[in-house]
Amino acid sequence: MFFRHKKRFKGLLKGDMRVTCWDQYRLLYVRVPKSGNSSIRRSIEHGEKRRMSKAQIIKAQKDWTTFSFVRNPWARVLSAFSHKASTDTNSPRMVDGVYQGFLDHGIAVRAGMSFAEFCELICAIPDEKTDKHLCSQSAFLILNDVPIVPFIGKIENMAEDWSRLMQQLDIDIPIQHINQTQQNHQHYSDFYQDSALINMVGDRYAEDIRHFGYDFERH
Repeated sequence: MFFRHKKRFKGLLKGDMRVTCWDQYRLLYVRVPKSGNSSIRRSIEHGEKRRMSKAQIIKAQKDWTTFSFVRNPWARVLSAFSHKASTDTNSPRMVDGVYQGFLDHGIAVRAGMSFAEFCELICAIPDEKTDKHLCSQSAFLILNDVPIVPFIGKIENMAEDWSRLMQQLDIDIPIQHINQTQQNHQHYSDFYQDSALINMVGDRYAEDIRHFGYDFERH
């Protein structure tokens, strides 16, 4: 409870949205966890981390190029499980195989739990009570049913969408690919053999599916 109040107070003071800004390009990136965040921030040098409100981000569109990237919600949940609930991960802030942020929010994730158990647990927790890695992407990027940035790329089309963004800026900076795990070499659908599990994650992240045009697909 104290952690959530502290987080809310910090958001009121500085703005609740984490962004990275590159002043030299007048480029603003809205950071969405588990959606290519590390790759994007490390691809362009000298980015400055800041906090802004959604209203400030919308206002910045007049003078800056503002963008973000999203990911298929079923794949994003798998990535959160692989990086934040495993003794095999090198992810920072891990405590006995569990991400500290989950513990701070009172989310009863434990090392060694099955993927199905993980999904059942996190899908029962709404955005306002969960960790940022488990929040819907719509919670970051949508205000009054409208995106807060005009350019939203997709991780599934990372190379093409990143190239399109670079062309818009008239610069040529390649995207780096970071935090790939063994699971990334398998299609996310391999881990969803139960239709009930597919529907559970789909229901939890229905807003992402609606806003960003995703669906569950078999490879």
